[in-house]
Amino acid sequence: MSHKLEVFKMLAESNTEPANLYLDKVDDGKARILARWNINTITREEGIFYQYEEKVIIWQLPLTYQNGETTVTISTFSDAEAYITANTEEILNFAKGSTKTFRRS
Repeated sequence: MSHKLEVFKMLAESNTEPANLYLDKVDDGKARILARWNINTITREEGIFYQYEEKVIIWQLPLTYQNGETTVTISTFSDAEAYITANTEEILNFAKGSTKTFRRS
């Protein structure tokens, strides 16, 4: 007898256009980030909606990072947002890559 286990990704839906990365909170040097990709616009009678894949990730923030020639110390929520904006591609790629589908046969 063969068994197959598949994990299906659910699409999130919102009537507010989502950002690719949303910093939810920072606690003890770790950022809780909502990563979103494959964002599609859907028009219905009720209005415009957005469907997308979403994953919540915990990202360890560095104490400092380079912004051009300036070394920035991450000490506020705003500093963390700036770091995430500067590193969007890396963080989003991590989120996409850490989503797995498992199969057993």
